[in-house]
Amino acid sequence: MRVHRRAFPTHRGSGKSDPSGGARRPPVVVARRRLTVMFCDLMGSTELSQKLDPEDYRDLLTSFQDACAGAVKRHQGHVAKHLGDGLLAYFGYPRLRREPKEAQEIAQTMIE
Repeated sequence: MRVHRRAFPTHRGSGKSDPSGGARRPPVVVARRRLTVMFCDLMGSTELSQKLDPEDYRDLLTSFQDACAGAVKRHQGHVAKHLGDGLLAYFGYPRLRREPKEAQEIAQTMIE
């Protein structure tokens, strides 16, 4: 195995293996939290994309994603990503708030 010294600058000169130069690091605080991940997408979007004008389809997707993101944010969720015709949302991150049952109720709100 070949080690490139440039990738590990702390190995040069001093011979110390501690990257902080011997300084004490603060302890890492670890906390367990319950995280609920929800993905929602527009059912039948492939068929809709073939039937609708591209601009109308884009407007429909934007309205759908905005409505879902609004519901997530109203319930203290976090929209992680917009993925294609849907979105990925977290509950319990970055703020610890929701239980899984509450996330299911939010999903039901989105459907309605």
